[in-house]
Amino acid sequence: MKKLIKTVSLALAWAALSGAARAESPLVVEKNPPKVYLEKYYKKQVIVPYFKHPKLILPKKLEKRVSIPSFEEVRKRYSPEKLSKPFRKTKVHQVSLVPVKFMFFLPFEDYFLKWSKYPNLKMVILEKGNFTLEELHRIVGNRYLEKNSRHTYTLKAPMFIGEKAKLFIKGETLRLAFNPGAPIMNAGELKIVNSTVLTWDTEKNRYLPLGKIPKEAYYLYGVIPQRPHILTIRGGKVTVVGSTVKGLGYRGLFSSFGISVSQWELENKLFHSPIANLFINLSVPLKEFETPQFVELFTLHRKPVAYIVGNNLEDNFMGFYSNNTKRAVLIANILRDNFQYNVDPHDWSRNLIVGYNLIEGAHKAHGIVFSRYVTGKIFRNLCMGNHGAGVMMDRRSSALIEGNVLLGNRLGGVSLLESDNVFIEKNFIMRNGAYGVYVRNSLNAQVMNNRIRRNLGSGTEVSVINILYQSYRNLYRDPFHLAASAWTQGNSYEDNLKSAIKTFFGGIAIYKNGFKASPFIFSGDLTPYTEEILKYQNSRPVIVPGIGDPSLIRETVPEFKEAFLKLEQNLLKAGNREALVPIALMRIIEAREQVEKGISSVKEFKSSALASGVKLLIEAAQNGQADAVLELGLTALSLAEEGSPLFKEGEVLLSEAAILGSNKAYYSLYLLPILKDRKEKENVEIAFKEAQRRIREGVLLESKVWGVEPAEREAEAEEAVKLSYRKFRKLEAKFGGVWGVLDAKAERIADKAFQKKLARMEKRIKRKNVRFYRYFRWEENVLKKVGDEYLEQNPDLIRFIEKKLTVSKVWRLKLKMTGKSDFEEVKPEIADILSKMNQLRPKDKQVDIEAELSRIKRRYFGEEVH
Repeated sequence: MKKLIKTVSLALAWAALSGAARAESPLVVEKNPPKVYLEKYYKKQVIVPYFKHPKLILPKKLEKRVSIPSFEEVRKRYSPEKLSKPFRKTKVHQVSLVPVKFMFFLPFEDYFLKWSKYPNLKMVILEKGNFTLEELHRIVGNRYLEKNSRHTYTLKAPMFIGEKAKLFIKGETLRLAFNPGAPIMNAGELKIVNSTVLTWDTEKNRYLPLGKIPKEAYYLYGVIPQRPHILTIRGGKVTVVGSTVKGLGYRGLFSSFGISVSQWELENKLFHSPIANLFINLSVPLKEFETPQFVELFTLHRKPVAYIVGNNLEDNFMGFYSNNTKRAVLIANILRDNFQYNVDPHDWSRNLIVGYNLIEGAHKAHGIVFSRYVTGKIFRNLCMGNHGAGVMMDRRSSALIEGNVLLGNRLGGVSLLESDNVFIEKNFIMRNGAYGVYVRNSLNAQVMNNRIRRNLGSGTEVSVINILYQSYRNLYRDPFHLAASAWTQGNSYEDNLKSAIKTFFGGIAIYKNGFKASPFIFSGDLTPYTEEILKYQNSRPVIVPGIGDPSLIRETVPEFKEAFLKLEQNLLKAGNREALVPIALMRIIEAREQVEKGISSVKEFKSSALASGVKLLIEAAQNGQADAVLELGLTALSLAEEGSPLFKEGEVLLSEAAILGSNKAYYSLYLLPILKDRKEKENVEIAFKEAQRRIREGVLLESKVWGVEPAEREAEAEEAVKLSYRKFRKLEAKFGGVWGVLDAKAERIADKAFQKKLARMEKRIKRKNVRFYRYFRWEENVLKKVGDEYLEQNPDLIRFIEKKLTVSKVWRLKLKMTGKSDFEEVKPEIADILSKMNQLRPKDKQVDIEAELSRIKRRYFGEEVH
């Protein structure tokens, strides 16, 4: 039956397509929902979507609201000269050597399992001051930072850079010892300029490459031995310029992949890890204190940032990884032969700039992947020879992808998985091992003005795929919809093996595209409409609706906070005053989250939940509850500037909490001289004297600071306070003073907490691996069974597959035959990107453009094509 095409009215086109020009009144193909059918490949039997509420899916042409920065703008903002300036010298250089078990609260996570085999291992903590490797070596000596030659050092212990410390490495080689393990965690500032950082085998005295990694290590935790890495956490800043970084990273439980930048979320840890408040800068210090409320308590935390410019990042587990960073800039780097991804911004990383990089040869996955609500700009990169896609958008991410060369990737050029509203413009997408552009379960992809040549799949594919078989997928964090659409305009399609454009339940708009020499122009659902599309697409957009359901498939997690809050409120009503503290903390956390999400203003935050939360803490503290006194003290210390009245009040409150029996308070006070300032040792002794005076006089809070009058404690509470005070006095006499007590307590607390940490890490590894084992079993049993049954029922399929393989071999032969003409077409673009990349790199890191062009020609256009 002849297909019917009708002209949609101008009003309908404007409303439905949001942006189609009035002169381009689109044509919409009238199309009944296709029957669910099976494609030739047996896997389709488990991924064909089922729609509960099927709807017609019409693509929209979106307005482009952002643009890539000009080259001059990039050079001005991110020049090596600007980023390489050294830190000013400081007279103070404070360093501590602390047993790793005492730092159990840091997110080294499963690395502690390795360190448990080295009971005497200490961590190098840069507390305060601006350091060079030479200055640090003079302080800690060869045992921790061995000087091998004038400009070569080996770090033989883990390092932590505190918020008041900076480390500047320039023109040096830093070897990070594999055993016992020397990762660097940075909460201050780390700058690496014109240097080399390597994983080092100290036993054999050689560079230790990543080597061959077993297949299961791609998914499973605990398979790859812990390796050194560089991790910048909240409040920290890392700048790497003109350097070589090799052999770092492994698949660990927390951002241990190479050079990583991660927020380290503490929201769910406030109840059991308040110690972290002491030296991770959680918020802006108070400039003035308003009683009885804290100003901007816990609001708008500083997120880590990274500037990675003009480097060679090779043979790492990942070239670069980020998690919830507010800004990461990757300019003019060579990221090559990293194991999993070359560039992997993850989980709510925002405003990324990825430009003028050579990104090649990721062994197991993609060149660039934006995964889980990541945003940014990807422009003028060479993405070549990666195992997966050149560029992938995954799990609700979005970006402007413009002016890149996506060449010879094993899977495809650009892949959009469950990611809406992505712009793909003015790219060369050539000679990839599958598709050119793949759009899966993603709406309104804008595929504009690209040259899409000789890809072994379709030039552009828009498909709806049921991915519920992915048992490892977290549908709470990563919802998706069974709907897909794309607007294709101004693209040049040539010689793509399967077809120029294919749809599988996806909706598509086709307008002013050029089609040349493809065996099939359209395939999949578009096949019946080939003649009509070609007839009209040069004069107006032709829209072939898709079938799908745009509502999100997601899982909801029970709201435990609300249930927990009700439980504590009921306990409080029943007379249990210990419930005051968790209620107060939950109100403060809730208020802060509302501000960070933009639900309420800072003013509302300060006047509502914050005030009620702090008021409850004060009430509990006045009654002698150690945990309430502890929380008030930690809050004061994390917000106030050192030496201020509020900071001193925090020290006194922690001392009171310790006397009242709080182990966390003891431990926090023990760490203060390490994490804040050496003079804190004397201040802690003074604070204990003040705390004892207050307890004897029956007053725990300073009225002037908290804006409250002294309150009488209940008789039972008063007796408990006096009993705790007598116990402390006995301990003080036994251990010879305050620091004797703190030393003894801290040792016992650290031992117990460290063992709990190890047990928790082992459980986490097992729990995380379970979901992957479940997927492996499904793949082995269910999918293989489906395949075997399908082959038995369809003996012609074997001949079909053999024919496909033959066609593929012929196509690869054609790639070699067209290599010269393809290379000449793309050569000016590659040369321009390399030239601009060189201008953004230090002189000693600039590539030989002619040699690089010759290599690219051989590898992707000549005899080495495979």
